[in-house]
Amino acid sequence: VPDLEVHQRMLHIEGTARGPVQSALDIIRASPLKDGHAARLLELEFDGDIELALDMDAALYDNGPHDVRGQVRFDGNRIGARSQGITLDAVAGAINFTQNDWFGDALQAEFEGAPIELAVAGGLDDPVYDSEFRLRGRADPALLLHVLERYAPPAHGWLRAHDRLGAFAGNTPWSATLSIPRSRDEASPAQRLRVE
Repeated sequence: VPDLEVHQRMLHIEGTARGPVQSALDIIRASPLKDGHAARLLELEFDGDIELALDMDAALYDNGPHDVRGQVRFDGNRIGARSQGITLDAVAGAINFTQNDWFGDALQAEFEGAPIELAVAGGLDDPVYDSEFRLRGRADPALLLHVLERYAPPAHGWLRAHDRLGAFAGNTPWSATLSIPRSRDEASPAQRLRVE
């Protein structure tokens, strides 16, 4: 091995901290994570305290390797995505991250006052879309119409134009997938929302 005798210093950080979300975001901004897909977490608005677990190796020399792994655990937090116009309350569960991606499934939350299941992923292997949010829940007619009016105005407008806003009864399972494009400039493709 050519570099067997080269003793280049590495830093290993492992630990868990609990505190304000802003402190955890400051750690991400000051780490190699800021240059990867995990930086998408910085676009979200958080409220409350979180638990951050970090397991990181970083070279203390120029152009050295780094490897970051961690987990953010939520316990009743509010999370807002301003550019998507979505706010989730009472978020509970964990999102795991590396310098290349982030993911979490089986999270619990409230959306427009109703309980939902939430799964998130970033750093997807897709040339156009790199982040995805999947929501699942049950809707009564009031919630269904409210969600359609806010997030799918053409569908709500069609129902209103055909006098069908009062045609719903009971409740139904629903799911929605929001895909966020990789690029953030004006020429990038639109966000993609699929509701079932």
